[in-house]
Amino acid sequence: MRTIFEKLLVMLLCYSAVLACEFPKLRKLRRHERMVYSILMLCSLYLVVIYVLDLPWPNLDEAVDYLLEQPGKRIVEAVKAPD
Repeated sequence: MRTIFEKLLVMLLCYSAVLACEFPKLRKLRRHERMVYSILMLCSLYLVVIYVLDLPWPNLDEAVDYLLEQPGKRIVEAVKAPD
């Protein structure tokens, strides 16, 4: 089993490589594009924190299921043909 230090080191190396490659491009992006990039990076950082610290927090797919399960069931019931 990997230690927290090993996981953290690998993640720091990965994010450093991504930022080193992307930083020149980020400065040229419009504000809207930077916001989308930032949101994606925050989502990935959330997943990294869960992975590195072995936290029992919900994964992103579980969070989406929680938010959309009930509305999805209502939509299915609304369009379902009556028996």
